[in-house]
Amino acid sequence: MLALTAFTARLYYLFRSTAYKTFLFDDPKSYWDNAVLIAENRPPNFYLYHLFPTFYSLFLAGLHRLLHGFHLDAWKLEISLGFQALLVSAAGYFVYRIAAAVLKSHWAAMGASAAFLFSYPAVFMNSLVMPDNFSVPAVIAACWLLLFPAQTLLTSAAAGILFGAAAAAKPSFLLMGIVFAGWILLIKDTRRLARVFCFCLCCAAVLAGTVLFNRNISGGKLTALGANGGINFFQAYCRPSLVRSKSAEGGSWVRAPLAIGQKKEEFVTDVPFYKQSYFYREGLACIRREPNVLWERAPLIKEFISGRFIPEPFAKPLGFDWGMRIHRLALTVCLGSVLLYVFFPFTGDRRKMLFLLGIAGVYLATICLLSTPERRYFFPAEFVLYTAFFGLFPSIGAARKRSTP
Repeated sequence: MLALTAFTARLYYLFRSTAYKTFLFDDPKSYWDNAVLIAENRPPNFYLYHLFPTFYSLFLAGLHRLLHGFHLDAWKLEISLGFQALLVSAAGYFVYRIAAAVLKSHWAAMGASAAFLFSYPAVFMNSLVMPDNFSVPAVIAACWLLLFPAQTLLTSAAAGILFGAAAAAKPSFLLMGIVFAGWILLIKDTRRLARVFCFCLCCAAVLAGTVLFNRNISGGKLTALGANGGINFFQAYCRPSLVRSKSAEGGSWVRAPLAIGQKKEEFVTDVPFYKQSYFYREGLACIRREPNVLWERAPLIKEFISGRFIPEPFAKPLGFDWGMRIHRLALTVCLGSVLLYVFFPFTGDRRKMLFLLGIAGVYLATICLLSTPERRYFFPAEFVLYTAFFGLFPSIGAARKRSTP
């Protein structure tokens, strides 16, 4: 019921309070244009693979073809956004199941699920054509499958497919797979080696299929999940004001800066963005020239909470500023409150809680080390924070019972 209420509220907010058609700019426009290109079977070109991962555009293209079969092309943007809202709302149900398994408290699990479903960025994100709307629900569903009481080869395979799809759409999730595989190995089960093999095999199949697709459409130029990893790393450590790629095959491209405290000079090159090894080498060269950049980046961690959510060349919808302020306050309170576990020992399943913390920790470390933190990048880790926060209440209750004579 909570997830259904959240889905209804999302649809109302999306279509009545936002100018969602104007939000097709920058990253969302690229994902959408690539989906249209694939769905309409146009010949592959440089713009399809030069920067962004292609998996989410493939997913949208499949949805577009389905809608075309039902003659619903005129509504494909609205239906695509509505489907994103459905995925995130369904993820709220899985957050409840995960929190119930970890915290062993119905009401604490309801609180964690409600916080995830109704946090403003999770609602606003549904108005943007972004892979987070697909990848975050997929990772949450994969977590639930691995915490499901009846563990089988089938649940491991399904978790592998879901995680592989999530990582293909958002490659920054990839290292989470180590935590997933490690968790399967830790479970006392005579078939755990077979289960981890199934998980890894299914995950690898999805990732390999995506890489082969990228290699095919690029004529062998891109053999990776996406082409933006190198440029993100370069911008994080070299901090130019602009990166201008004057590639002869794709014209002149300007990449908006991501890092905080950029230098004034531009970086101009003839190398296209998809040649990631070049940008990784340049980024490492910047670290060798200025080792202090590693320490100077430490304060950027606060950008997960207080930084920009997304570049904002659009008409802000109703409640945007207040929603972001309340969300920042809520995250600050949750992060600070978790320190109370020093005084109130955790009463839930500690191993499962450590599994969730491992997922969030590995992901956030990936962003900190290989890219530049922004507020929307914290969204995939929020369900873990809310689970930990609402786990405080049964822990405090148990401590009070023990202290009562």
